[in-house]
Amino acid sequence: MSFERDIKFRIKGSTLYLTGVISETSSFASILPKLKECTHINFSEVEQVSWIGLVRLDETVVSMNKRFTLVCLTPAIHRMLRLLPGVQFRYDFESFMLEIYNTQTLEQEPKPKEYSLGELRELCDNFSRGNLIHIEENLVLDGIRSELLPEEFLKPKPESFKSLWCHAHKDESLFWSRFMHFWVSASELSVDMMNSRINDLDFIIIQMEKLLSPLQNIFEFSNPGEKNFQRDLDVIKEWLDEEGLTLKTKIEAILEECRKDNRRIKGFGDQESFFDGRRILGSIRSACESMLSSMNFLGDIETLGQEFAESLFDLNIPERLKWLIKEYDVTKLNTKQIAILQSTLDLPKKPKNKSEFAEIYTKYLQDALNELEEEINSCIVLFQGLDLLRQVLEHRRKEAEEILLILDMDSKEKDQNWQQIEDDFIVKIKKLLVTDQEKYAFSFYFTHIDLEANDDSRAPGEMLLF
Repeated sequence: MSFERDIKFRIKGSTLYLTGVISETSSFASILPKLKECTHINFSEVEQVSWIGLVRLDETVVSMNKRFTLVCLTPAIHRMLRLLPGVQFRYDFESFMLEIYNTQTLEQEPKPKEYSLGELRELCDNFSRGNLIHIEENLVLDGIRSELLPEEFLKPKPESFKSLWCHAHKDESLFWSRFMHFWVSASELSVDMMNSRINDLDFIIIQMEKLLSPLQNIFEFSNPGEKNFQRDLDVIKEWLDEEGLTLKTKIEAILEECRKDNRRIKGFGDQESFFDGRRILGSIRSACESMLSSMNFLGDIETLGQEFAESLFDLNIPERLKWLIKEYDVTKLNTKQIAILQSTLDLPKKPKNKSEFAEIYTKYLQDALNELEEEINSCIVLFQGLDLLRQVLEHRRKEAEEILLILDMDSKEKDQNWQQIEDDFIVKIKKLLVTDQEKYAFSFYFTHIDLEANDDSRAPGEMLLF
């Protein structure tokens, strides 16, 4: 009576095609034997991926002690996978689905386009102007060379700009660019956290409904007019989906504004004659204002978890099952009712008499109760994940406030003391990084900064994978 959300797969030649959803609740056990037969893993049919799901898939594949070639990485998988330390040394890469945006509107094109590693290298070598990689007039790849090419993941990001202002303010312009890239990445991970928590809570409700579906008859037999727990769970799920979508949309709006501001800054930086630093700093200020808008709904994220928990616990389903196990005398049921239960409960064997039926029935209910309590305990962990998401967004808000203080400084003072200003800000950022996603994203863009130095924010060996 166990339910798992397995990632689906099929094999063609020496390639394993993954299909469906890679999530925190995905089981990769069925893939292991098949990986022995394969040399390539194709991601073109993956519809959705979560950070923890991808981390666990990476651990599963690495446990095979063989080097695989990854094919057709989707944009989301590419963005997440490149943050994992040393990933470029664990795999070979064949092709990527890459997003494209219009440099005039800053809007993303409707569909990503597939490029082989060789084609991507050629584009980076022959069609890049500064940090923009052009594919057609007004169309560029959404990413810089050291984000897209695996062999350059460890290189500084970005390496340089073409504009006169950026050359005159090299350290400052590089810092702002790296920080904006980090902010975009951190915002993408925040959207993933929101998606993952809602999807996993949905999944748990579905599992609970599957567990309770065969028990509805015994609920009604023991207490005529008993509430329909499945119907109540459906109501909770519909409410959760609606509230979750509202919050996800708000976080995505912040991400989209940060993406556009980052694209705008890259465009300014790659114009040789550009010398109006106010427009770059104005885009950074715009991104800060977008991030500060999260103050309007941070409390809603925490409230979502609390109200979901209250709705779920108010049903008292475990207590109802415990009463059936300890207090209710199932032998009082008539022959017809027992026959119905035997059919709906799918008992392992047909009992010879009411006494034997009561014994089998009690064990069935106890197993259902154990699994139900496991699902509820999983919900509690996910509630904590929602609170962690609130903390992560709160930290981005604090960073935005610090940045605005820097932008409001006298320009001469800022120019004269830039290195100290940057160093002080980096110290503050490091204290605000609480999850592995944030730390990996920061290290990916600030390759020259040692996050472990003077890091007392976590106990040795402690990991936060949310």
